[in-house]
Amino acid sequence: MAQQITKVRQPDGTVLHLADWTSSDPLYSTVEVAAGPFTVLQAFSYGLGGAVPGSATARNSDKLDTNLRGQGGKLPEDEALMLHGLAIEAFTVGVQDGGVGYFPVDDPHVSAANMVRLQRDVIVTLRISAVKEYTRHPLSWFPAGSGVTEVNSLGVSDSAAAGGFVVANNGGDTPDDQRNFASPLLVQGGDPFTVDFTAGPGQVVGLGFQDDAGRIALRVTCNGPRKRPIA
Repeated sequence: MAQQITKVRQPDGTVLHLADWTSSDPLYSTVEVAAGPFTVLQAFSYGLGGAVPGSATARNSDKLDTNLRGQGGKLPEDEALMLHGLAIEAFTVGVQDGGVGYFPVDDPHVSAANMVRLQRDVIVTLRISAVKEYTRHPLSWFPAGSGVTEVNSLGVSDSAAAGGFVVANNGGDTPDDQRNFASPLLVQGGDPFTVDFTAGPGQVVGLGFQDDAGRIALRVTCNGPRKRPIA
């Protein structure tokens, strides 16, 4: 007779009750990258209503930015994560993408040039328990697996008379394009937990917008089962 697995005992003796876990409501958090130098932008360092790192006016986050409860910087005590991977989307906010010498695209598209600059220069570091690094890889290692198919215009060339535009995603546009960790990472309730974005050269070199309000919003989603509060 077939049996259903309802709980799993881990090597440390912890028992996971599978009915308490779901992958239908993943955690996500957003940072915004501007042109010019920056040190570190920390996703999950703030909860819903907290200031979005890198935003032009230190604006308070809404449900498009994050669904993390509490003050941020750690997982709520009554939750847990089994991280299989990270998926990172990119959107232009504030203004049209592109500046002098760039091909502008409509907000919230990201130009192929700016996307490649981000993939070249931005490093993503996953930290659990504050000091331990579990990743230190370029942005391109964490494809979003969402968005629209890249659009290329045959009229684009490097001249003032060029027409059309070119947009791009961080990777492909299907979930099959997402990359998983070699083994899942467990984040227990109360564990310090952030995803840090830094730039190898100190900034994203050549990142271009039409004015200083321009930003690229990077929204990182935690792939894998999440234990949500059941009370």
